[in-house]
Amino acid sequence: MEHSTCYRPENYWCGLTDGKYKYIYHFYTGSEQFFDLVNDPGELHDLAVGSANQKRLQMWRGRMVTHLSERGVEFVRDGKLQIRKEGMLYSPNYPGKI
Repeated sequence: MEHSTCYRPENYWCGLTDGKYKYIYHFYTGSEQFFDLVNDPGELHDLAVGSANQKRLQMWRGRMVTHLSERGVEFVRDGKLQIRKEGMLYSPNYPGKI
């Protein structure tokens, strides 16, 4: 899932989920959020804060790196997620010929 800059520049993010966990990377700030959807379906407790879930967080960050790598160095450089101050519409068919 992805949300392009719309209301505020900080509202530019990309997320991955398997239905049990949700990882969100905020392009504009480089901040992350990580939620246990089974035990916290309201997403009230951000597991990215603190050290208890760092291995699982690192695994999900790696999944996001893999997911965004096809977009190029503007999104992933040297295996690291990049901060982006400008939004970019992106999908497999956009931009493209109609």
